[in-house]
Amino acid sequence: MSAAADVTARYDAELRGYGPTLADDLASGARALEGRLSEEQLGEWANAGVELSRHSLRSWEAAAEYFRASPRLLPAFSFEELLDWAAVARELSEQSSMIAAAFLRATPEVLQPLQGADDKDLGIMGEWIGRPGEQIRPWSALGRRLARGNWKSVALAASFFEQSPALLHALPLDAVRDLVEIVDRLSERSYQLAASCLERSGELFAGLAPPDRRPFLEFAGAVAKASWADTRLYFERGPGLLAPIAQDERGAFLRLAADVAGETGRQGYPLFVEAAEALAEVQPTYHGTLLELSSRLATGSPAAAMAFLRSSPHVLTRLTADQLERWLQTGWELLFEQGNVEGAEAYFRLESSRAEEMLGNLSARVELRDVSNTLRLYSKALTGEQIAIRSTEELVDAGIGWVQESVATTEGNAIYLPPYVGTFPAQPENFASYKVFTTHQTGRIEFGSFRFVFGAPGAFLASSMEEREAARVNGDAPTGENGASAAPTTPMERYFDLFADRTLIAGLFTIVEDARVDAYIAREYGGIRPALQRMQAHEAESRSSPAEMGLRAAYLENLLRASLGQPQTIRYPADLMPLLREGLGHLEAVGERDATVQDSAEAAAAIYAIAERIPNVQGAYEAVDWEALGDEMLEISPDVSGEPGSEMPSGDEVAFETPPQPEFRGDFKPELVQLMMRLQEQRDGADPAGAPLTQEQLQALLEKSVEITISDIAEGDLASSMGMFLTNLEREALD
Repeated sequence: MSAAADVTARYDAELRGYGPTLADDLASGARALEGRLSEEQLGEWANAGVELSRHSLRSWEAAAEYFRASPRLLPAFSFEELLDWAAVARELSEQSSMIAAAFLRATPEVLQPLQGADDKDLGIMGEWIGRPGEQIRPWSALGRRLARGNWKSVALAASFFEQSPALLHALPLDAVRDLVEIVDRLSERSYQLAASCLERSGELFAGLAPPDRRPFLEFAGAVAKASWADTRLYFERGPGLLAPIAQDERGAFLRLAADVAGETGRQGYPLFVEAAEALAEVQPTYHGTLLELSSRLATGSPAAAMAFLRSSPHVLTRLTADQLERWLQTGWELLFEQGNVEGAEAYFRLESSRAEEMLGNLSARVELRDVSNTLRLYSKALTGEQIAIRSTEELVDAGIGWVQESVATTEGNAIYLPPYVGTFPAQPENFASYKVFTTHQTGRIEFGSFRFVFGAPGAFLASSMEEREAARVNGDAPTGENGASAAPTTPMERYFDLFADRTLIAGLFTIVEDARVDAYIAREYGGIRPALQRMQAHEAESRSSPAEMGLRAAYLENLLRASLGQPQTIRYPADLMPLLREGLGHLEAVGERDATVQDSAEAAAAIYAIAERIPNVQGAYEAVDWEALGDEMLEISPDVSGEPGSEMPSGDEVAFETPPQPEFRGDFKPELVQLMMRLQEQRDGADPAGAPLTQEQLQALLEKSVEITISDIAEGDLASSMGMFLTNLEREALD
């Protein structure tokens, strides 16, 4: 009889009295170990398992785990370590057989991480050469620490061993010891909270970057001491709050947060959350500087350090990095030189007049609230009329189609400007930007950008509108998507309806009309000309290269650059340059003195006929094929015409988007403004069309207009969103 069969036969009858499979577990384990242990050792091994099964009423469950796990432990364990492992299990079973079973079951899964529990046990190739058996007792002691004799603590200790494989693959044993200390501290308050944090820990630490794990644990310990109830929130939200922070700076941030929690107590975790959310709003390149500065502040006041981080997004919108340190210096003097801790904390919370005063003195940013009266007087000096100056925030909040707070615009009556301007490094330049914004919007009002009349001739170009409309009705010209919809509500809507591609004609009309307005401004308002030219040059320098766009988008981009008075920045393929020259010729027409919005509409329509022929293909030409506008092309007359030098390029077209508006020109919505003007005329009984606008007409305009995107202004059901928009529009128009 083999040694395995002998030990199985010796204990078979006894073990079958404990559980239906226990004898089979012994037999399987003995067969697996027979070739690796001597007959005497195999007997000692089997006896250790049987002794464990005799220990208590349900300790046979632990013995079953012992028999199953043992073959997986050799040769990582010596025979002596194997017997000591069994002895540890017997000791644990004195507290609970459930704890012992969980310990035995988890052991094979922790061999590899326990092998590296001592970071000094490295071979010459960096491999672990430590013996995991030496770490069994320190590891088991951690689970034993959690067992306090009641069933909740027993469940917690068993859970520790169940979680140990995941924990020890993410954390070294000494760090797991720190985690157990946290869990033990929490269990004194709430076993449910302790169990929740423990069960989450394995996945949590595995998901963190290795350098972040110890700092995360350090702050967890600080939170558990200062405000134990917040620990679960930290385990749930902490990884997400850390993710936006620069990876190299997370450790420093967590160590700072731990120091702050030690000083501020229950405020530690809320301060951490606020600071993390603030850092997420700041470019990661600033994180290192901000954390270094806040760490210096923390030596005097941890609360001031976290207040500084919390205020940093707002401060950095107004100050450069150099200016930030100068602003910080004033708070530093309050804290360290004057010993005014309360004043320093208020300073960094931006709750003191001194903090705001320093921001104002250092910042290049100009706030609209500080200059709105000056700009109102300026616009009155330009036009002789009272024109209200308001923040774009008001217009966006009205929910009537304007969705950008950062760009200037007008709805035909008031001028709406962004809440602040900080484009340039000096206040005078940024104030001049506000003046250019105001001048351009004033020009749109004064020079008739919203007074387009369908079919009326321009000062230089005869109207082709009615002819185009007749051709469209008779099927001789392309029809837009909404060609058969309700009657148009405004002349601008009727104009845009003439064209199949509303995005293209709207983009062209905007470029041409803005060029006309800028030409008027340069002639009529000489004082603003230097600032306008500076803004035009700045805009041209900061725009994307035409060569990076599809050919049709690049065509519009080059027209826009010409409208900025920057023809030297134009680049277009040589083969298509004749088409660009033709378009520039039409654009030149609206720069004439006395040109009207009617001329702009005709010029845009003529350019549309050119642009729609150009496929929006990207990458069809090599970089060397994109040429600058030659000197001979800078003098172009409106009647120039041209054909491409070769056939149009073929290929897959990219989605067409109108090039972005220059910042100083802002948002232009002539179709929407005319609609509001007509609603106002209806209210005053002065609508020349007579018949009131119907809901169907308004909804048809809303659906086809490229000036309004419902998804940008409302959420939820489309029909209700449209209804809300129309209600808002009528309210604003009638106010």
